[in-house]
Parts: sequence; C-alpha cells; structure tokens
Amino acid sequence: MQMPGYYTGIVTSVLLPFMVIGCAYCLPKIRLKYDFSYGMFLYHWIILNIIVHFDLMNRMPWYVGLFLFITGTMTASVISWALKGGCYRVVKRIERKAYRENSYRGIGS
Repeated sequence: MQMPGYYTGIVTSVLLPFMVIGCAYCLPKIRLKYDFSYGMFLYHWIILNIIVHFDLMNRMPWYVGLFLFITGTMTASVISWALKGGCYRVVKRIERKAYRENSYRGIGS
C-alpha cells in the first residue's frame, strides 16, 4: 500500500521514527562547547521551504539536497548564534562597566 507524500510505504513511515528515537537513546552523548540547537530549530523550516520552493529536491540527487539542507541549516544557526552571542557579550560588558563605575561611587552597594 503506497501512502501519499514522500514516504516509501507504511513500513518505512512507522519504523523510521522508532529507529531515530532508538538511535538517539543508544548512541553516546555528544557534548559540544556551543549550543546551536535552538538556531537549528528556528532555521530548518526556512531552509527546507527554500529547497521546496525552488524544487531543488527534484532537480538534484537526494544526497545533494540533504547536504544542502544540513549545511544551510547549520550555517544559519551558527551565524544566528554568533550574532546573538556577540550582542550579548557587548551588553554584558557595558553592564559590568556601569556596575564598576557605580560601585566605586558607592551607588551599587
């Protein structure tokens, strides 16, 4: 029985989620210095919609589309993290400087 959409069949559409969840719990944890997961969550739909809008999934082999999707998502999330982190560091530096200046005057304590 063929399901509509991109699934190959009912077996694949049922077994694939169980395989992904099983691998997530069986594989060792990977600890990264930086957390890009929120950026990946935000930007994966944008990259996926760009790929679908320009019909790239039908114009190129699946592995090229997958590579494009993963690299586009990771690039967008890293850029987002760098911009957010840069702004955060600037704000924290300004706050620390203001706190030091106020505590020297006896205002901060």
